[in-house]
Amino acid sequence: MPASTLRRDPALALLLAAYVALIAYGSFFPFEWRAPHGQGLRLPAWPSHVDKSDVIQNLFVYFPLGVLVAMGQRSMCAVFLAAGTGGALSLAVEMMQHWLPARVPSMLDVMADVAGAACGGICAMLWYGETHIGDRLRRYWSESVAPGPLPAAGLCVIALWAIAQTAPLLPSFDVAPLRSDLGQLVRAVLAPEGADLVRLLMLLCYQTGLAFLLCTLLRRPEQAVRTYAWLLAAVCLLRLLVPERMLTLELLLASACSLAALALWSRCAAARLAACGAMLTAAGLAIAELAPGPWPGAPAAFNWVPFQAQIARQDGFENLVACIWPGMALAYCIRLAAPPQHRRVCALVGCLLLMATMLALEWLQQRIPGRHGDVTQAAMVCAGWVLPWTVRLRSRSPP
Repeated sequence: MPASTLRRDPALALLLAAYVALIAYGSFFPFEWRAPHGQGLRLPAWPSHVDKSDVIQNLFVYFPLGVLVAMGQRSMCAVFLAAGTGGALSLAVEMMQHWLPARVPSMLDVMADVAGAACGGICAMLWYGETHIGDRLRRYWSESVAPGPLPAAGLCVIALWAIAQTAPLLPSFDVAPLRSDLGQLVRAVLAPEGADLVRLLMLLCYQTGLAFLLCTLLRRPEQAVRTYAWLLAAVCLLRLLVPERMLTLELLLASACSLAALALWSRCAAARLAACGAMLTAAGLAIAELAPGPWPGAPAAFNWVPFQAQIARQDGFENLVACIWPGMALAYCIRLAAPPQHRRVCALVGCLLLMATMLALEWLQQRIPGRHGDVTQAAMVCAGWVLPWTVRLRSRSPP
């Protein structure tokens, strides 16, 4: 990111520094340094086995870095700047992982990181640059989306929710697993008494709040029902095609009920919809925190080490995204609903209350079968809360 952009927007510079520090933390964890055998500093090798989910994860991790680096730039230099920054950071990290026996350096990770940062740079360049595609995107944005830069934060909430629902985003077109999943769905529909009511209530709160949030993003409320229906259809289709996910009866019922609620209340004032969306999202978050685990087991001790569980788990990336978007949704809705003169107080007090509440809920999970408290989840929800408050309402809006 050029120095002029950093001086013009210190919040953006701070966000970029925090994100780089987060990448470094996740890349060097568990920090058990040891001198490597043989050569010292050397380039990472190509892996013998390609883990597709790891490649997708690296793309998504470095995509925001590319956006942050290229933000505000109007030429193709933004793409090269983003790709170069992502490549330099990734190569340095992978080379230093030779000193970490628990990590495996890989040149494929570097290529995926460069591609992710370059994609972020392309998106930023298209938005800010004077290109034909960028002009059409900004024209469509100004015609369809509510004025001001804040709706962009709401759009990020929608995107993160969709990613959390469909991760690891690796569809399979094998007929056998698809037939098996559809068979389980049909059996669940024919025997609805076996539905998980707690999960149904959580999804209903989350998705109705998300539907109201989507309605506040659009310039014309009559677009909300159709747009939300297409979003649900895309997510349900992807869940059918991704082997690690399933299309459940609870998701279908929550989707239908949230769509009906949006059709009934889509013409309400944006502030009222935002307030309802905040309450529903908070309720869904509380239910998700207190619900029993999917697999019965003895409660585990509280984990105070950030990202320890997520790095060790195969679905760690999905877990982080699932924690960030509710915090962002809460902050977006409360910022939209609160009077302008009270927004700073809402941001500070809300962050403290959210952190205290999340720590209390995570601590209570030590008494819930199949759950374990984790400080990372509380921190990620609060990080999601902070992001919408960094949007400057007087910044450049789409032409």
